[in-house]
Amino acid sequence: MGENNIYYVSAWADPALMSAILDEVFKAAKIDKVELPNGLRRSKTSIGTFYYNYSKNKMNLKALRLADAAELDGLELPPAGVALVREGTEEL
Repeated sequence: MGENNIYYVSAWADPALMSAILDEVFKAAKIDKVELPNGLRRSKTSIGTFYYNYSKNKMNLKALRLADAAELDGLELPPAGVALVREGTEEL
């Protein structure tokens, strides 16, 4: 797979096939894949990790067992909510 860290998929892959392809790409790049529920997005930055809830439902970050949110005391992210989890703290 891939040469010079470039990958090209010339197919309309169903979700299962695309997931399998991405698993291989992530494995080759030594990137941990994190499964998130529909509507939840995560963005890691130099100041911490942002969580964005695009769904119509509350999301409990601790219940999702995300490594960087493990210390949170049951933070519920409301619909259209945003949270910042700072590295090494419980600060939001």
